[in-house]
Amino acid sequence: MQMLADILAMFLCTLFIASAAPKLLHLSAFRELTAAYGVLPGPLARVLGSLLPFAELSGAALLCHPKTALCGSLILLLLLFGFAWAVSAVLRAKKTVRCGCYGKFLDARADRFTLIKIGILTAAAITVLIRSFSHPVRPSPESFFFGSFLTACLLAAQAVWTHHAKAMDRLKNR
Repeated sequence: MQMLADILAMFLCTLFIASAAPKLLHLSAFRELTAAYGVLPGPLARVLGSLLPFAELSGAALLCHPKTALCGSLILLLLLFGFAWAVSAVLRAKKTVRCGCYGKFLDARADRFTLIKIGILTAAAITVLIRSFSHPVRPSPESFFFGSFLTACLLAAQAVWTHHAKAMDRLKNR
C-alpha cells in the first residue's frame, strides 16, 4: 500500500507541475480564463487566476517531502474541490468554457470528462492524505517513474477526449 501512495503522490506532483507551468508562462491569459468561468466576480477571479498556478506548484512541491506531504495533499484537495465546484457551475449554466487545466498546453473544455479527472485526482489525493497520517510519503525513482507514467496517460486521455469532442462538434454542425 505504501508504494501505491508514493506513486499517487508522484502522479499528483508531476501532473500539477505540468498543469501549473503552462499557466505561469501565459499568466494573463489564464487570469482571463478564470474570469470567463463567471463563477466569481471578475476582479476576484483574476486575482485567483494569478494565485492558482503558485498554489498548484506549492502543493506539488510539498508532496515530494515526507514531512510536508500531508500539507501538500490538503492544498491539492482544496484546489480540486474548488475546481469541481467551478466546473459544475459551468455545466449547470450550460456554458462552453475552456477548462484551462493545462494552460495553453492542451486545449480542453470544462465538461464531464473534466469532472471525471477531478474525481480521479481527488481519490489519489485522499489516498495520499490518509496514508500520510501513518506512513510518510517516500519518493523514489520507481514511484517517480510510475507517477510520471500515470501523468502521461492522463494527458494522453485528455488529448484523445478533446479530439473526440471536437470531431463530434464538427459532425453536429454539418
